[in-house]
Amino acid sequence: MEEEIRKSPWLNPLVLGLFAATLGFMSNVWVTSSNNRNSQQIERMRSQSNLILESIKTGNTESNCKNLSFFVRLGLLDDPQNAIQNVCQPGSKEAPALPANGGQNFLAWGRVVDETHSPIAGATVATLLSGKVANTSPTTVDGLFTVPFFPATSPIEIQVSKPGYTTKRQLVIAGSGEMEIMLFRKP
Repeated sequence: MEEEIRKSPWLNPLVLGLFAATLGFMSNVWVTSSNNRNSQQIERMRSQSNLILESIKTGNTESNCKNLSFFVRLGLLDDPQNAIQNVCQPGSKEAPALPANGGQNFLAWGRVVDETHSPIAGATVATLLSGKVANTSPTTVDGLFTVPFFPATSPIEIQVSKPGYTTKRQLVIAGSGEMEIMLFRKP
């Protein structure tokens, strides 16, 4: 047997153990690196969503477009499909605007996304009071929405829906701030 081990050093248990350990180490390095990249992408998307929401709190769609275009030029916002540029065309009615008073006209705001965290445009956000629809509004091209303020009705319930996706109901409490609501595609 010693003769066979001398003939083929690759069959030596020590060499095999070192090879397996090296392979395991390299796999761990790859997984850690991949997880780190994914975490960075998620945090970048989150920070960009926050920047978009803050940029459109002017109450004026023209100012909002200037803000958004400025951040795209700086490289702080990604716009690979020119969605911001397309929505911010002169005379466009699609540009989003949130009140400039820090959100006192609405209870909460947020973004509707799918399971890949991509925005869902045109989803219906219905405000329910005592189980009845009191207000509906569609999400913007970036999946953004607001929940209007109804005096003395906190918490209230919202229902978010879009054909081809599951419907989701969620309680909203005054001052809850930004929300992310995820809808899943129906099979």
